[in-house]
Amino acid sequence: MKNTIIIFAFIFCFLSKAYSQPTNTVKINIAELDSFINKMLIDWKVPGLALAIVKDGKVLYTNGYGVKNLKSLEKVSTSTLFSIASATKSFTSTLAAMMYEENKFDWDVPLINYFPDFKMYDEMASAKITLKDLMSHRSGIPRQKYYSLIAPANRKETRSNMKYFEPTSDFRASFNYCNETFAVAGDMIAERAGTTWEEMVRKKIFEPLEMKSTITS
Repeated sequence: MKNTIIIFAFIFCFLSKAYSQPTNTVKINIAELDSFINKMLIDWKVPGLALAIVKDGKVLYTNGYGVKNLKSLEKVSTSTLFSIASATKSFTSTLAAMMYEENKFDWDVPLINYFPDFKMYDEMASAKITLKDLMSHRSGIPRQKYYSLIAPANRKETRSNMKYFEPTSDFRASFNYCNETFAVAGDMIAERAGTTWEEMVRKKIFEPLEMKSTITS
């Protein structure tokens, strides 16, 4: 993932000169661009990537590079599905903002007001933690790495397990990146809305934006 981001930074620099021109016409040397990306795949040991160049709402160029499976060597195409990882956190934050605007959830009100049985490892955190705390990584809880190896059956299980996650810093004292707090935030938002996180994302984000090839599986 890190190497892919670096490659896209190089691509941005490659195209910046064209985008800085004071004209609505963007000229792209496709052969040169393709050659550059293919070289970067080798240099940075990235199996494959898909690229889309968009300007003023118009798609100027799309292409797939490399392979999506090292065994079958099946090539990446413009319709290949990629994991978007923590970009899903922006979906949860957007849903939270929508719920706030609809007066269904206040992200500054302690979560215990909405979920009386919700507990953290630290008693003070249990009494004061808010949705904003969960989504700004200031709960004091670090990422639970074993969750990546043995995923819980559902987000509600993660919520109930929060009381066992030992903090590595005081509540609201520092930034501790944590996937699990965002999973819990999404679960709570969906419960307040009377639905699931997946259904909320589909109805409020995917469908309005016509994201027809994006899934939550």
